[in-house]
Amino acid sequence: MKKDKPNQKPIKIIRKRKGQIKYHILTVLVVLSILFAVYKNFTVVDTHTITQETIIKHEIIDTTGIQSFVKNFAKEFYSWSNDELAQKKRNDRLSLYMSDELYRINSGSIVSELHESSQVTDVQIWEIESDNEETFNIWYTVDQRLIVNQEENQKNNNIVSSYKLTIHKDAKGAYVVTGNPSPYKMPEASSYMEEIKINDQDVPLQEVETFLQTFFGLYPNASKQELDFFVLDEAVPLIESGRYSFENILSLVIQETEVDNVYMVFTTIRFSDNLTDMEHISQYELFITKNDNWQITSPEAGRVNPT
Repeated sequence: MKKDKPNQKPIKIIRKRKGQIKYHILTVLVVLSILFAVYKNFTVVDTHTITQETIIKHEIIDTTGIQSFVKNFAKEFYSWSNDELAQKKRNDRLSLYMSDELYRINSGSIVSELHESSQVTDVQIWEIESDNEETFNIWYTVDQRLIVNQEENQKNNNIVSSYKLTIHKDAKGAYVVTGNPSPYKMPEASSYMEEIKINDQDVPLQEVETFLQTFFGLYPNASKQELDFFVLDEAVPLIESGRYSFENILSLVIQETEVDNVYMVFTTIRFSDNLTDMEHISQYELFITKNDNWQITSPEAGRVNPT
């Protein structure tokens, strides 16, 4: 006899499709991305590129007062006499220029036994240096005439000396010498060598020379209307009419420019002064061009305009 089996409910097996799994994974990733983006928005460091512009201002210092002070001091310091009273007056005047300590050092520098006296004939300021607005180092030269008395035979010796001096400027703008003059180098002549200019090839030398002869023959007495015929853009100014007379052209060099038919002219002209009878040798750098006739023009005419 068969026994009836108890009724059993069938077990449900839920099967998820692979597509659904991928969907849920992507959803989670999107949510995490949004949350991360919101987080970064609140925590990100806001950076800016700052460009700093440094402006260097060169302050122009008026040295007129310094030069006057140094020249006046030098005239007192380098002038003396073997007369005792004159020496005392000199020392009193130097006290107005020197600091107390410097004056004490220098007060006995001229003694009565000297058989010489000195007169300052010229003081030249060559250089003024300053590390700040209070201290200045000045390079200057002094021309002196030394008078020597030898048994009543007076002899004069002219000498030129170079020195460097330190002065101080106080808050009120007053100056005082704080360091004794020290021997310094003598000024030297410049070693500058001017470039020798030569004519370019194929320039109209004869035409230009004829034009310049005509122009400078008229120039010393030209009216504005006459000058306008030869000159464009007021490239050459009017001068005192009748004062000078053109003599001749001493030298002439013509060079081409960037622009066709425009030439640069270097010329030396001899004038005579009708009032003083003195000769004047004048050097000119001119730009000339030829349209209907030769004319002097501005330097800009010889340059190509950038496009």
